[in-house]
Amino acid sequence: MATFCHLLLASTFLSFLFIKYKSNYNKGGPEPPGFNDSLIPRPPEVCRTRDCVTAAALYHTYINRKVDPCRNFYEFTCGNFHLYHNIPPGQSTVDALSVMEERVHKQLHKSLLATSTKPEEPYEILTKSFFRKCMDAAKVDATGIASLLEYLKKFDGGVPFLGGAGFTTSWEAFLASVLKFTDMRLPISVSSYPDPADSTKILPQFGQGGSFILKDHKNYAKGMQNEIVQFARNMLIKVAVKLGASQTTAEQDVKDVLELATKLAAAIVPSEEARRSDSRSVVKFGELKAKYPEIAFQDIVDTFYSTYLTFNDDTRVVLAQPTYFDKLTGIMKATPKKVIANMMIMQFIAGASKFLSKDILELFHDFEMFQKGFKSKIPFNRLDLCVSSTNSLFPLPTSRLYVKDHFDLKKVQPKLEEITSYIKKAFIKELKESKWLDDSTRNRAIKKVNAMTQIIGYPKIIFDDNYMRKKYENYESSPETESLLELVSRLNNIGNDARYKEIRNPVTDDEIFTQSIVELNAGYMSTRNVMIYFAAILQYSVFMTEVPSYIQFGSIGMIIGHELQHGYDEQGRRYDENGNLNNWWQSDALKTFSEKKDCFIKQYDDEGVNGRNSVTENMADNAGLKTAFDAYKLWLEEHPDEVEMKMPGFGEYTNEQMFYISWANNWCGLVDEETAKLVHDPHLPSNIRSKVAVRNSAELNSAFNCPKNTAKTCRLW
Repeated sequence: MATFCHLLLASTFLSFLFIKYKSNYNKGGPEPPGFNDSLIPRPPEVCRTRDCVTAAALYHTYINRKVDPCRNFYEFTCGNFHLYHNIPPGQSTVDALSVMEERVHKQLHKSLLATSTKPEEPYEILTKSFFRKCMDAAKVDATGIASLLEYLKKFDGGVPFLGGAGFTTSWEAFLASVLKFTDMRLPISVSSYPDPADSTKILPQFGQGGSFILKDHKNYAKGMQNEIVQFARNMLIKVAVKLGASQTTAEQDVKDVLELATKLAAAIVPSEEARRSDSRSVVKFGELKAKYPEIAFQDIVDTFYSTYLTFNDDTRVVLAQPTYFDKLTGIMKATPKKVIANMMIMQFIAGASKFLSKDILELFHDFEMFQKGFKSKIPFNRLDLCVSSTNSLFPLPTSRLYVKDHFDLKKVQPKLEEITSYIKKAFIKELKESKWLDDSTRNRAIKKVNAMTQIIGYPKIIFDDNYMRKKYENYESSPETESLLELVSRLNNIGNDARYKEIRNPVTDDEIFTQSIVELNAGYMSTRNVMIYFAAILQYSVFMTEVPSYIQFGSIGMIIGHELQHGYDEQGRRYDENGNLNNWWQSDALKTFSEKKDCFIKQYDDEGVNGRNSVTENMADNAGLKTAFDAYKLWLEEHPDEVEMKMPGFGEYTNEQMFYISWANNWCGLVDEETAKLVHDPHLPSNIRSKVAVRNSAELNSAFNCPKNTAKTCRLW
């Protein structure tokens, strides 16, 4: 107390002298040498840029100051979110990022409707005309069923549940013929995958099939006793009858298909295991045929793959989820061909349903909502469908439109590159301080982060006119007589064809990322060791250029830190600095890593969620937050003379506290607990992502002077 009084007295005395001398100086007297305004301590100024004002307003809107941040940090930062947002119909959550996503869709919608004052490229014209055709619900309703029945004639042997004889070849040859006009993933998946030994090359891949109709194949375990399976049965019967089948025939055919689907579902390797890189292996084609002699892989090659690659027994292919194939042989051998054909055709109709007439579309839409847990009628949103479908089918043209209208790379790039460099430096420091890593593993980990690159905003090829014209040269305009289903199928087939051609002609470095950037996302590609920051996420409220660094590191910095951590998670750690599959971890380090992973799994299991299914995202959340904060502290050390301004209305909070407030605002949201349980997403609801990360963050608790945390915590680095 005495020290405080002395400081207060000294400060008052200095202020008196300053006023006296300043008054004398203003009257013409000399200013004392060595004495000026800088001697009087001043509080940091308040930031009044537009970015600061809008960000601060958002934080003030959601924050609940009545809550002690040490008792419930999520409720403190996000307690008033519910006053301004509701969960949309048909959704289980709403959060800060989904609010941004709605704005992004509106931005793209505006661009798709805009009339250009300059001549447009053919692919830009087709992009906009597709959107208009998609939005013409009256025309889709008038032509929907007729266009579907016409399209189904492409299936060899016709449609058995509509009286067709069905295919007479092997099921493998039938699948191969179907792959020529649709991306069928049943009963097996035929695709391509980066060569684990050289990620610049692409190999053919054979993998397990997907789940027939159902989002979660585990629902098939109880058969017709499961209400979702019952709903699927009734819905498929109605669809078959609408297309011309008799009630009796439809009931029997659907029953047979669901019995096959149940057997295939029991063979599926769980998603958390299937995602692991060790669930794939490279084998010679001759070895694959010898391993599964009763699966006619040669028929798939002769009918489909021969267009893209000359196969022989020495051709290298990727075999994914081999245990699925071990069980598949017996299942397919015991199943009549007409049942196999009906299953594939019904799966095709399900995928095409959103582009069919209202009577078919709503049957599948209601089923989709039922799977999400919504028992009452949820209206179908055509605008959302058409914006997202346009974005999916024309990823580079929509990216080009969006960037031209809504994104300024020059404005964001310098700061993002600076933040990324500090994130990397901080992570290297963490690696050096992680005593559980041996020198060999640590050095390889550091080598990998030093080699890691980033794509900021968008792939530069979208503004390469020659490249874009070449890539979209086969995207012919859509005549009035072409139905929406025919157009969507034609566009999908062109895209699939281009993807399979990569087997023969590997993509260049400029083409490693060609999906749309009009998605609220960031990502990490383990096969290229590159982080990607989508343009759509580089805006308010996640990233703003004219705010203090503590806001930027807390918000976008954590997202960058999160993506960087994916290079070292259960999947990413298996790839080296060049993106090649390479086990560079020493056994002791790997054992400790697994123990740390198990800690996170149990911790999230205790929250009532699937900790194993979400473990890679959860570890990236926690480690990414720590790395972002360490990066900010490192930035402060290297900018000792820079005084950061305060955010408006937040003068009582330290810069470290504001770092965490800005971070937490990304996770503000609402959750419908019942329907959220039915969503199988490795990204957990935002409230849980925030809650557990807060508990594990010693730095956050220290910043808010919280009592020592006695609960068990988990930490990776």
